[in-house]
Amino acid sequence: MYHYHEVFLDKLRYFAENKSKSSDERISLELGMNKGYLNQILNKRKYPSFPAFYEMCQYFDVKPEDFFHESTTLVDEEKTYLLHKIDHLLQELSKEELNAFLLLLKRKTD
Repeated sequence: MYHYHEVFLDKLRYFAENKSKSSDERISLELGMNKGYLNQILNKRKYPSFPAFYEMCQYFDVKPEDFFHESTTLVDEEKTYLLHKIDHLLQELSKEELNAFLLLLKRKTD
């Protein structure tokens, strides 16, 4: 089972440590929240409200979906962009074309 809450918390920790380089307390204050708010979220004592989540996205300069995809990190944004484009294009392929594409990928990785 996919645990969105754990993925969200991992991403929030990652963004807080790597993007802002600020303490949890400072990030909370910069977001206009109680100084312990972010810490309470990271320690699973609170869930962010939707407005607070939106503010976090703006603060860390990320899209909301970046919090929920395990493969999305700030380091591989270009790779993520390319994967999104590939996914979009794959949606347009027929079943036969998808099978051919899959065979090609399998050969490439073998």
